Amino acid sequence: GVVMSAVPLGDIEITSDGGASWRSIKTRCGGNPFRGYVASFDGNELWELCMGYPDTKSNSADKTLFVSEDGGRSWAARGTSQPEGGLQATGWPVWLVSNRVGVAFISGAPTDLLTRDAGATWTALSIDVSGIHFASPTVGWALDAAGGVWVTTNGGDNWGRRGALPTFTT
Repeated sequence: GVVMSAVPLGDIEITSDGGASWRSIKTRCGGNPFRGYVASFDGNELWELCMGYPDTKSNSADKTLFVSEDGGRSWAARGTSQPEGGLQATGWPVWLVSNRVGVAFISGAPTDLLTRDAGATWTALSIDVSGIHFASPTVGWALDAAGGVWVTTNGGDNWGRRGALPTFTT
């Protein structure tokens, strides 16, 4: 399936049949957010990260993460960038990925974060990457800023560097 967000002016759209039909889910990002990111592993547990307009001097922005465990019928706030809220105020998130129920990875600064309890607590990811993709609940790839390719076979608990992207010259 596919899940997409049209924030700030729209809701979440989700399909489980290759785009033949779509279901609209009301966004939790209120007001006029700067960005919204959505992720879902199974189409039932949904993650939505709402980000306010960034302060360019401090590279920070208000962030709130919402999680729905019933396909978007109800939502709970599971993290904020406020003190003790679990999410970092600095950095602009560029990805939010869920590879199984209760687990999500989010980009951040100074560290990328991981939750294994549906956003109740967050820990630093063991590697600093610019993007993550999972082919299954256990097998995934990540790319670091230097072009290094990292692989996991246990759902992101451990990562090993497997090489790098090719260098192109002209």
